[in-house]
Amino acid sequence: MFRQLTVIGLGKMGCSLALYYAKSGIKIVGLDVNQTTVDNLNNGVSHLTLPDSDKVLREVLDNKTFEATVDAEYAISTADAIIVIVPLVVDDKYNIDYSIIDSVAVNIGKYIKKGTLVAFETSLPTGTTRNRLKKIILDNSSLGKKDFFVGFSPERVSTNTVFRDLEIYPKIIGGVDSESNKKMEELYTQILPKSKIINLQNSDAAEFTKLMGMIYRDVNIALSNEFAKFAEKAGLDIDEIIQACNTNPFAHVLSPGIGAGGHCLPVYPHFFIKNSKDLGLDPRIAEEARKINNSMPKFSIKKLNSFEELKNKKVLILGLGYREDIKETFLSPTLDLIKELKQFDSTVYIDDYLFSSEEISKYGAVKYDIFSQDEDFDAVIISTYHSKYSNFDFTKLKTKIILDGRNKLDKKLIESSGIKYLGIGK
Repeated sequence: MFRQLTVIGLGKMGCSLALYYAKSGIKIVGLDVNQTTVDNLNNGVSHLTLPDSDKVLREVLDNKTFEATVDAEYAISTADAIIVIVPLVVDDKYNIDYSIIDSVAVNIGKYIKKGTLVAFETSLPTGTTRNRLKKIILDNSSLGKKDFFVGFSPERVSTNTVFRDLEIYPKIIGGVDSESNKKMEELYTQILPKSKIINLQNSDAAEFTKLMGMIYRDVNIALSNEFAKFAEKAGLDIDEIIQACNTNPFAHVLSPGIGAGGHCLPVYPHFFIKNSKDLGLDPRIAEEARKINNSMPKFSIKKLNSFEELKNKKVLILGLGYREDIKETFLSPTLDLIKELKQFDSTVYIDDYLFSSEEISKYGAVKYDIFSQDEDFDAVIISTYHSKYSNFDFTKLKTKIILDGRNKLDKKLIESSGIKYLGIGK
């Protein structure tokens, strides 16, 4: 039985996991470098948009099963188990910067006590836990290699549904050796009592599981985007074709779209691509899928410009974040759309209820609110379909044309109001 678990990294995902784990009754110490985040959490103020997170935070604080700190020595030296979920940064060419997670491993090595389990949940290239991170811990510790345990368990949840996902999705785990496998199973059985635990008995296999899932989805979307381009040229509606196709139990075609963003889908395939090339393989499908999906914003603007000349025009984009109802712009397709529109000297407006005028202006755009403002636009682009848009009457927009990058609107309804409708593959 583990008495104290330290979670290192209190960002959106790490904090959500820490709060959920604290509900199991184990004492959670959350470690982060941001003093403001730590102070806010200890005072019951959450930075999460996750439903019920404020309520859960108050509960675990009242029950004294959660505290946050910036004191690495305290958080690590008192822990029976440690979960690490910090960013793995990549540059614009997708070269991996391990500096953050390496520094965490160094600190763990300095302060870890005998018998502690270290579980990494940050998505990693296959073999990183075994061949890199365990070695860093060992090199910075006075302990022997049999004195502590190391494993990997991929985070497989979505930002706004973490609590639900942890109970629905099986938890994949794997250790670097047989004793670590046992410890990993003990820990996750304790902190996830409602979840099925799948022990792959191998940290490399657990790492690859996460990458495989992301690459499968990326390739599926890329194939769907290719289908959409064909359907468009052939005068067909991609949505009704996908719906019909997926009645076959062996088909599971995802929806095409204007682009895929975030920390996962555009990034993790590059881990696999590098791993593959290091082994002398040629991962052509994964590479081509990334090229196709990365090209969709440019393809979409080119399509829009063929119907409505965009030079010096006024264009409204709906959604700045990379996904609906998420305040996060990392690799958001909207950023590429802005870049493409700026080449036409277009004036770009953005509607996104999660971002302030100042935040939007940093991207060279003007904040707009479709629910309270009523201006004319030469074109409107749906990049991210926030849930609140389902309550908006798009026929009321004062525009010549709508490019629906998520295929959410009714084409006949839009065009009955005199607005030209363009979709992806329709």
